[in-house]
Amino acid sequence: MQDSITRLKREAAKVGANGLILSWTGSIYGGTVGYSFGSATAYGNAYGATAFGSSTAISSPIYYQCAKGTAIYVQP
Repeated sequence: MQDSITRLKREAAKVGANGLILSWTGSIYGGTVGYSFGSATAYGNAYGATAFGSSTAISSPIYYQCAKGTAIYVQP
């Protein structure tokens, strides 16, 4: 979160602001990353087949820490 706020401050300074009003902070869901693996064996003849198998899938959700704000200039 601190990186998000630091970036907002940097962007605000580029347009001449000397202050920042945070209007929102939180997490945004960004999807998942995962992989899977498995194996299968089939037994049968011309009339039918039976398959035996196993598989494993692993995935992790991704959340981004975000902040939203408004650049302001306060006259000293």
